[in-house]
Amino acid sequence: MRKQKNEVNIFTSYAQKENNFTNGLISILKLGNRENSDFVSDFVSKIFSKPINDTFNVFQVLQNEQKSTADATLAGNRCYFQFETKIESATLRAEQIKKHLKTFKSDTHKIQSLILLTPDDANSNYIQDFVKIDKTRIQHLEWKHVYNYLEKYIQTSNKSVFAAIVQQYLDLIGNEIFKQDIVGIIQKIAFNDKTGVDKDKYLDEMNNGQWKYWNTPKELKQLVGTGRKLLLYDTEKKAITVEAEIAKVKKTNREKDFTWSNIFAPGKLIVYEHPISLSDICKVDSFANYGGARNAYRNLTHEQYKSLRVTPA
Repeated sequence: MRKQKNEVNIFTSYAQKENNFTNGLISILKLGNRENSDFVSDFVSKIFSKPINDTFNVFQVLQNEQKSTADATLAGNRCYFQFETKIESATLRAEQIKKHLKTFKSDTHKIQSLILLTPDDANSNYIQDFVKIDKTRIQHLEWKHVYNYLEKYIQTSNKSVFAAIVQQYLDLIGNEIFKQDIVGIIQKIAFNDKTGVDKDKYLDEMNNGQWKYWNTPKELKQLVGTGRKLLLYDTEKKAITVEAEIAKVKKTNREKDFTWSNIFAPGKLIVYEHPISLSDICKVDSFANYGGARNAYRNLTHEQYKSLRVTPA
């Protein structure tokens, strides 16, 4: 079983990058509590959207790299919180979560919760499926909410050493987590009888509102969540011609070989007046060889999306 440190240390280093982020957060919570005794209570109150007052005195993080226990523990007289941390979307595992929940059986704290700290959208079906495993104990927390809370705190506090440490942590979140967080995908269009997409007609059909969804052979978890974007790359024109915001991803079996439907959000379908050319796509970080790649789709991060300089038609 993986042991946890009795005393969190902000300078502890781990082989897995996500564990360094966990250690950073727990360290900041402990340091913040020394500066302001209500710091942690306020932080968890924001997570649960209700007042939670406690004297937090346990700030533990993992001691080795095994995955038999949660990444961190935060506890007080009444509260016992476990943290399972991910810095990439769609990487949670149900069996891992169920193992963490078992530890609550031998715990006597009145308030118990397993906090899933990930970049995923809390309102997505993907996250809600994990929350359903135990609705009373599982709570999802988005990294962006951690970022926003800490940023607001240092903006309204004195320019202390603690504020400087928090700012460095925020910079790390921005550079490491947000830059790799997925906003959607670029999908290459296959023009054939199997897909039913006509290269000479599909743009007019899109403009006329005839397309309400885009079917795929499997579920694309990258499109699950609020504001996720599907960009369509026309292999004949060698350019991105269409952008659609996805409202829902669900299995519909509308087509034999394309059983999953990515349903467009109302009013969020854009046919570009000026398509994004292959040469512009190749200028984006990690897309230099996009034209020659055989993959049907490519993940697109927020930073890469910005780099495309997409301007709605």
